[in-house]
Amino acid sequence: MCQSSISGAIPQIIHALNAIMPQWITFPTEHDEIQTIQQTYFIHTNFPGVIGAIDGTHVAIWPPEKNREHLYINRKLYHSLNVMIVSKNY
Repeated sequence: MCQSSISGAIPQIIHALNAIMPQWITFPTEHDEIQTIQQTYFIHTNFPGVIGAIDGTHVAIWPPEKNREHLYINRKLYHSLNVMIVSKNY
């Protein structure tokens, strides 16, 4: 895609993600719940004040079709998808 097409699509994608996000991503709002999560994280990790974590990795995949193959080659020169996970409690 050309830059102008991507720039035009980004606001639509963000709007769509914002519409479905509350169904999949929630964060604690009650003081007691936040404290419980912080205590659990501290017991397991010795990190104070944590209520969630995010991590990512590259998952190796079979090379896709030739005309899109270059989009999936990572910095270590193998085909992969960048996958991320968010965790709100330990």
